[in-house]
Parts: sequence; structure tokens; C-alpha cells
Amino acid sequence: MPIFPLPGLNVTLLDFNIMSGLFKSGMSANSVQSWMSSMGIGYRRATVQAVRRHVLDLVKFESIISKMSQKEKPSKWVIAEENWIKPYRYKVFGNVEYIDGNTGEYMTQRWSMYSDSLLTPEEAINEMSQQLVAEHYKNALEFTSITVRQFLHKAGASY
Repeated sequence: MPIFPLPGLNVTLLDFNIMSGLFKSGMSANSVQSWMSSMGIGYRRATVQAVRRHVLDLVKFESIISKMSQKEKPSKWVIAEENWIKPYRYKVFGNVEYIDGNTGEYMTQRWSMYSDSLLTPEEAINEMSQQLVAEHYKNALEFTSITVRQFLHKAGASY
């Protein structure tokens, strides 16, 4: 059994469960890090933040992107770097909220798309809504809102 069983998180399963409970109770990353240190378990701040994002389903720079203008392109300082196989330089993540026409149920679904050029949130939403039109009619879904959660840049590619 590996020491760090969770991919991308350099933390043991026991410590992950402890931190998970602390985050779900409303503690901040700084408080959790201090508490873990007082128990003799030290983790880097970046590791604690990664566990927090994983547990609370947050993404890097989400609060900055949600507050920025829909018509301006994000700065390269708020775009996370990541690697993927596809040849595109940018990847955009977001949420689509639907109303099911048959049952009236509200649903939220995640979406992602690739692009070679850096898009504004408004441009990304327009492109995504065009891609989702066929699915809406096929499944009797009516979308109420589309939001952008995160922009990613392919590591090693130019901006």
C-alpha cells in the first residue's frame, strides 16, 4: 500500500481524513495547518491548500475569476498551469445549471472546453452554449446559467 494513496496530494490517508473533517467544519487552511503542527504533523502550506481545494471542491483562483469582468481576459497570474495531451494551449472549466423539462428538477453539470486562444469569460460561455444546444433539445433541458470557474494554461506552451 502506498504511503500517499491520493493522486496529486502528498498526504497520508489518515491525515487527509483529519484535514477533511476540519475543513468541513469550517476551519481555514491556516488554522488547519497550525492545528496539524500542534499535533506534531507538519505539512507545507501548498499541500494543505491542495487538500482544502479537493475536499471543498474548489479550484485555484476561482474567487478571482468569478469577480472579474465578463469582457476582459484573465491575467496570466490567475491562470493555473497544467499538462494535458491535446494540442490546445488553454482549457476552460465551468458549471451549467439546467432545469429538466420533464421533471422540473434543477441540475448542475460541469463542463470544460479547449481553446488555442485565451478567451474572455463571455466568449467561453458563448462557445459553450453553442456546443450544448443540441444536448438541450435532445434531453428536454433548459439551461438557466453558465459560469466559468477556472482557466488553465498548458505548461510549456507560450501565452
